[in-house]
Amino acid sequence: MIVQEKQYFNRLFVSILLLITGVSLFFVWTQPLPSGVKLGIAFFILLINALLWTAHLKVIIDEKGIKYQFFPFHFQSRQIAWAEIKTSVLRTYNALTEFGGWGLRYTLKGTGYIMAGSKGLEVELKNGKKIIFSITKEQEIANLLQRTV
Repeated sequence: MIVQEKQYFNRLFVSILLLITGVSLFFVWTQPLPSGVKLGIAFFILLINALLWTAHLKVIIDEKGIKYQFFPFHFQSRQIAWAEIKTSVLRTYNALTEFGGWGLRYTLKGTGYIMAGSKGLEVELKNGKKIIFSITKEQEIANLLQRTV
């Protein structure tokens, strides 16, 4: 059995950010600034928007382990074999209070790949590291974990 997920940032949230940055870009463009500065700011704003719009988390869980990729920060998938995992648990999390927001988050408790919802698959590796992946297919993953672990 294989469970695959591909999650994006909340599109409404990203669309609102795009609107706000579009208005900001218009404001900057109408200011008496050198052309190079205007182009630099415009490029930076458009780059951030493109990253937010295309960023996604791909998680594949199967009998071999957990394969994940957080684009644009990972250009290739990363693999965690079941043999490397000490524990795995499905749990509810709060993105703001536990991780300070969404995206790729590093905290004292571990690493979070947080995109959508409030459900996560938390794994503790045998080396002591903890990683949590946001998930949307909780029941499918629960069924797979019962068979695999």
